[in-house]
Amino acid sequence: MFMVVLLHFNNDTMGGAFVYAKNYPTENFVLHFLESLSVCAVNCFMIVSGYFLYTNRKIKLSKVADILLIVVFYRFVNYFGQVVFLGEEFSVKHLLVLFLPMNYFAIFYVVCYMLSPFVAKLWNDLDNKKSDILIGLLMAIFIIIPTLLDIAENLNIKPSDKRVRVSLTRANRPNAMSSILSMIGDYGFNMDRMELISQDSEQVTFELLIIGNLDDEKMQKLMFQLSKESKNFSIIYSY
Repeated sequence: MFMVVLLHFNNDTMGGAFVYAKNYPTENFVLHFLESLSVCAVNCFMIVSGYFLYTNRKIKLSKVADILLIVVFYRFVNYFGQVVFLGEEFSVKHLLVLFLPMNYFAIFYVVCYMLSPFVAKLWNDLDNKKSDILIGLLMAIFIIIPTLLDIAENLNIKPSDKRVRVSLTRANRPNAMSSILSMIGDYGFNMDRMELISQDSEQVTFELLIIGNLDDEKMQKLMFQLSKESKNFSIIYSY
């Protein structure tokens, strides 16, 4: 459970820890290290559940209802908390939607639970050799291949990429980004978007989305120049 909480704490749209630690190398490293240790939390939860459901031979609809009702209950608690404490406008339409247990993990768990008697029957019909082959195939399909594809995608710069996203920090003073924007134009590139990430009395951090491809020699020179003109410069990704 601690690992699950940590994953949600790091998530950009939930706890937001990765966003706030982006420009602090030590904290960023610690968060990514803990994330690497905890990313298996959901898998472990499903493995533990599978262990206890291994001998399951029937489906209890009351168990399914309990899980979905818990989701609906906390959706109501969350919504009324936003209305009462955060001033969100009350909506009857939104209230009715809350009766739908829209939580991907709960739905996924219910589906796995309902399939468990059939999976258990199939598993028991396999001999040791066939079960080993099945485990190997599942590991290859769901662990090894996705990992290799993810690594390959992050390492490769596709010729079709048309955007480069970078992060940089400048001293917080009037027109702090003017020279950076001029520099991008001088190299013959245009901006798609500029987003303020963090700001304090001493420095300001932006993420820039630049139209271009990293295979372009002029883009490479621009990246080098940007790294010289700012602190904590990093290329986030290209697409």
